[in-house]
Amino acid sequence: MKKSLVTVHTLAVLPLQDVSRAWLNYRKRGIGPEHTGELIRIATDSAQFDDEWNSEEMAAATHAMRALAQMKATEAVGPLLQFVGRCYLENCDDVANELRVVLGRFGPGALPQLESYLADTSEDSGPRGVAVDAISELADHDPSQRDACVAILTRQLERTFEKERDKELNSILVDCLLYLEAVEAAPLIQRVYESGQIDEDIAGDWTDAQVVLGLIEDDEEDDDEDEDDGDWQGYPGSRWENPEAPRWNEPAAPTWSDPGAIPNKSPKQRAEERAKARKKQKRKKK
Repeated sequence: MKKSLVTVHTLAVLPLQDVSRAWLNYRKRGIGPEHTGELIRIATDSAQFDDEWNSEEMAAATHAMRALAQMKATEAVGPLLQFVGRCYLENCDDVANELRVVLGRFGPGALPQLESYLADTSEDSGPRGVAVDAISELADHDPSQRDACVAILTRQLERTFEKERDKELNSILVDCLLYLEAVEAAPLIQRVYESGQIDEDIAGDWTDAQVVLGLIEDDEEDDDEDEDDGDWQGYPGSRWENPEAPRWNEPAAPTWSDPGAIPNKSPKQRAEERAKARKKQKRKKK
């Protein structure tokens, strides 16, 4: 039987939803393991940077990344991680943010490569932050891997805090540990806050962190529910606390008719908030 042909055009014409929604079933579209090599080539082709963000090349690359993750083709993780650095060089946040989620969907088989990339000090903080978010996404998508993911992030935070003194990466690591409600990492997180090696515009302050981890109660009432200052609104009510909280990979977007309901933000959404926080901080310094 002749295998189906996978090209930029055949992928680009497929319907494309936001990465946090339900993905296509690529196997039903005739895309399987036999296409892995070509999918990696399309997914990491720099041609997607040459035109507008919604170009045919970029749409095809997005489908290729998702198909590889859906097939758990872990041989693609290395090339995709290396591609993250190119995304930053090209200032292509859209592709980098896609990879924050996609790399977390390869399953536990991807953890060794994600951990190795995260520990590589030759890489910049931004690309390594993508690996942090991917590990967080993996834990969120597969709760059975939560402890393993928390252990990896905690080990890296200890290294970054004690040896690298990288404020940005510290903040991203703390942000994701709080997202996973990693109370076991609380002593280390407290040391990072007390040292000042953290950007509170990205990760909040120690009081916020203690509330998220359940170490203290939040004694402040929110009088303005419409106000969104980016401080921890994604953590209370997360599905680690409430198993009925909606998953972001469901086909339909959740509706928040209940004023007390708080959406569980995806790594992509949290990364976008971090970028806004960094820009806000830069404006303050001017």
